[in-house]
Amino acid sequence: MLAAFDDHCRPAGYTLSSFGVDTIREVSFRTAVRGNACAVYTTETFRVVPQQPHVLNRLVCARVHKTDAGIVADRCTPAGTVSLTKLPG
Repeated sequence: MLAAFDDHCRPAGYTLSSFGVDTIREVSFRTAVRGNACAVYTTETFRVVPQQPHVLNRLVCARVHKTDAGIVADRCTPAGTVSLTKLPG
């Protein structure tokens, strides 16, 4: 994602998942051009199998960069920061 973001907003997608006995938590990321700049669109979902996923959070982030804690997307709308390397919470 970081390379795609930095490489003139090359299209890319990535999903970070966590599984329980009957639950699935996911954060999906995709790069896309927004206006004149690159953005990362994120969607966080939670699902109790066999139900459909429930959207917990959606963000559009204007920057992706590496920190000591891993790769993060920030400058998001609504306000927030999201890790691309570990699930929230």
